[in-house]
Amino acid sequence: MNSIKKTSIILLLAIMLIFPLTAKFTFSESLDENDSVISVSEEEILRERPGAQMRLLQLQRRVEFQSESAQYIINAIEDSNSNIDTSNLIAISEKFEALLILIKASDLNRTGQEIASEYVLLKSDAINITCEFKNELNTLNISEDLLSLLRSNITGRKNTELKVKNWQEIEKYRREYNSQKARKVAMMMGINESDLEKRIISGEFDSAHKIKEQLKSKYYNLTESEKLNFKEQLNTLSLRRERENNNKVAEKINMIKEHSKERNEKLNALIKENRKELNTRINQIKESNKEQITKLKDQLSDLRIKGKHNTTIENTDVDKNGRD
Repeated sequence: MNSIKKTSIILLLAIMLIFPLTAKFTFSESLDENDSVISVSEEEILRERPGAQMRLLQLQRRVEFQSESAQYIINAIEDSNSNIDTSNLIAISEKFEALLILIKASDLNRTGQEIASEYVLLKSDAINITCEFKNELNTLNISEDLLSLLRSNITGRKNTELKVKNWQEIEKYRREYNSQKARKVAMMMGINESDLEKRIISGEFDSAHKIKEQLKSKYYNLTESEKLNFKEQLNTLSLRRERENNNKVAEKINMIKEHSKERNEKLNALIKENRKELNTRINQIKESNKEQITKLKDQLSDLRIKGKHNTTIENTDVDKNGRD
């Protein structure tokens, strides 16, 4: 019986609390077009204002990376083969910068639902632009060697850069979100855990494991009656939240469909209105890419030399086999 209770409370707390900074961001670190725009688990985070604030800043960080990566790809293609027309890629990449203007203009001091609604539209924009860029890239006659190196280098940059950009701001909202969740769980237990909240905000308890352990210890100190009451409240809340979140997900999907054409027109208008600023920003990225492009050229040269060397060896082996 105790084992069942233990398993039940761990599972229920796991549903309520989403703590790690590295938790999956619905369209992942790379804004992969295979990821969904909105999900029930994502909606649960967006219900809380700090969660919505955190997600918006994470989106900004990822779109900045996508824009820089798009410019890196364009610069690499132009440097390796001047005969390839990159004009469509350039036009699409400008949408990333226009999207950043919209994201940075977002007011983080609004209600959680207002931030969440805008966040979902911005996120949909990001996925659409990424799809458009990838589709155009696939139509170009780019060597497999270059594509392979680009993928490898961008993945390497992603693993380092995304961990530091806007980290402090995102961490601040993440802790606030976790603190609010912990407070709600404690309130359902009928206890006041202001000390735990402070320790979460300070960063002392900065992982899911540490926070859950603290809450579990509080739970085990409850009377059997209090434990039963807590589980009933949590079960009721979970069922209600699931129903509400499913409805909100459906609403947001409809909202995205309704605003699809309007969003694309808005991005194109922003590009025209901010042409000078966008050109300046893109030129800055291009300048910062110079060292990486030089490194890429060396990698490409080494790869091709190695390929020729391997081909020579293979041909020599064929000749020997033929003479035998």
